[in-house]
Amino acid sequence: MMCKPVKRTDPLIQNYCGDFHPSTEDDHIWLWEIPRELPAVPFDGNAVLKDLSIIFLEKERRVIRAIHQGKDIAPSSSSNMLFSIVAATLGYWSHFKSHLMAEISAEEIINQGIEKLEPSARFVHSLHSGLLNSATSPAVPGSLLYSIATTRTSFEESMGCPMPHYIVPAKRNFAAFAFFLAARKSIAANLKAHDLNVSVEPLFQNMIVHCIDHHLSYEYLKLHDYSLDGSESFMSYMRSLILVELWMFPKVNPFDDVHLCAVACNYDSPSFYSDVYRDLKRADPLLADRIIASTCF
Repeated sequence: MMCKPVKRTDPLIQNYCGDFHPSTEDDHIWLWEIPRELPAVPFDGNAVLKDLSIIFLEKERRVIRAIHQGKDIAPSSSSNMLFSIVAATLGYWSHFKSHLMAEISAEEIINQGIEKLEPSARFVHSLHSGLLNSATSPAVPGSLLYSIATTRTSFEESMGCPMPHYIVPAKRNFAAFAFFLAARKSIAANLKAHDLNVSVEPLFQNMIVHCIDHHLSYEYLKLHDYSLDGSESFMSYMRSLILVELWMFPKVNPFDDVHLCAVACNYDSPSFYSDVYRDLKRADPLLADRIIASTCF
């Protein structure tokens, strides 16, 4: 989702907010947009995942205006649909890209035979094979555990849609921004220090972005009962429960733990993983212990 701060004097506020004026000059106003270029993936309910603009007041934590497909949506009466569109878009467009980058990361590690980074490639291919083809995948319609609004086809379509990076100035007030920045710097520095010739960005997405995305999404969404597809049917609420508690909840193989803290302890001497873990503990001890060395769920 595109996001940028806008001021009350910006023409965008007049375009989106009409006669509304914030009570004070220093109100922090955000414009959030799902671009028109995103492939139109229909919900099972009454919404389409693209072309949505939202004006959000950060201090008051509320939406004051929303426009979807060129039409005004009253936030107070359509909050469930807005929430569903945003949550599904983050999974379909944003989170999916971390899986794509993890696949690139695993390919680099495997093709070059880099044993020192093997934990970061251990589960990636098998996970993605299951997500795309398994009868119990959340992305395979007809599956008993089907619980997201998108499918393999929509994943393939989204590959051509650019996504803003996690570390851009407009996101500096977002949760975990400082941690993401510290983590990317650490990965880049320690790859160089340990003479590991792989691309920084795919490994950063594989190790850091994917699991923190799951962790923060779970922490926020577990507090809400919402209709997954905007239809507000009983099954849409059940599917959101399956999505949050089964698929979004961070997890690892209990017999082969690849949490960064566990992997770092498997080496007798300082390693890439132990050095990155040390840096992340300094940045945020809680989030550091949520990091998983490989995209595996």
